[in-house]
Amino acid sequence: ACNYFKKVEKQMLREFPGKVKFVYFNYPLDQECNKYMTRKFHIGACKMAKAAIATYKLKLFKGFTNRHLRTFRQKFRKLRHQYADVFLYKYMDESGLTVQQIKKMKKIMNSPATLKIIEKEIEIAHKLRLRSTPTLFINNRIVKGAMRPNILRKIIKLEIEGKGNY
Repeated sequence: ACNYFKKVEKQMLREFPGKVKFVYFNYPLDQECNKYMTRKFHIGACKMAKAAIATYKLKLFKGFTNRHLRTFRQKFRKLRHQYADVFLYKYMDESGLTVQQIKKMKKIMNSPATLKIIEKEIEIAHKLRLRSTPTLFINNRIVKGAMRPNILRKIIKLEIEGKGNY
């Protein structure tokens, strides 16, 4: 998810503890692994999706996503075509990962099983006609794009109260 929505997510989790849940799927907007992309858009997104899966499996996901969002926003917006390689190198170098963790991360990233996970998630997203990030499902209703916290808060309250006829 984008840095903006990550902040909204944290706010909603704080405001509605135990009542909302966020689940992430990979839908890299990158022709390298997403056959539905008709033009170059987020070059390196497939590599970043693989890294996200690897860090999740190694229980390093939170630190990885926080650093990715902060670093992308601050330094690499202009280097999109090189971002994934530069970021991953810096992340592995600066985050205090052990040599063993780096080897495991690279192994998971290069695994055919990891690519299959991404491809499966892309197919699910395609069948659901998802084309943007973030896309939310709120009690099986689709909501596309990042929204302001006050709007999301109202929708969540209506759903909790059983009045979700928006």
